[in-house]
Amino acid sequence: MRLSTFVVSLALAVSSSSFAGIIKPDCDASKAAKNAALESTVGVSGRCDAEKTAKQAKNEAADNINDHVDNAKDAANDKVDNVKSSTADKVQGTKDAVSDTKNDVTEKASQASDKAEQFKDAPVKTVVEGSN
Repeated sequence: MRLSTFVVSLALAVSSSSFAGIIKPDCDASKAAKNAALESTVGVSGRCDAEKTAKQAKNEAADNINDHVDNAKDAANDKVDNVKSSTADKVQGTKDAVSDTKNDVTEKASQASDKAEQFKDAPVKTVVEGSN
């Protein structure tokens, strides 16, 4: 059990260290200044310099702008969807009302037809006035 734990730990350590160079550093003006000072005094610097800082700042600004544009598009699409949904609901309500009115008219016409049939089949009553 200890051997398998050791092997897994070793594998994780090796795999995580192999990705160390892939991760982009968060460069800012402070880190770039510290690295420039380190470079001038010792001759070795970190991964942040003025060029990387400027490039990263430009990319972040572009990403922020794209995020704002995407948010505005999403908000506009949501409003359009809400209007479409509201309009569809109103149209369906109108269709339902028209259908209900049509059904009422059809029912009343059927009732009138039934009454007409009753009168048609009923014997005719006549009043004869006698003349004396």
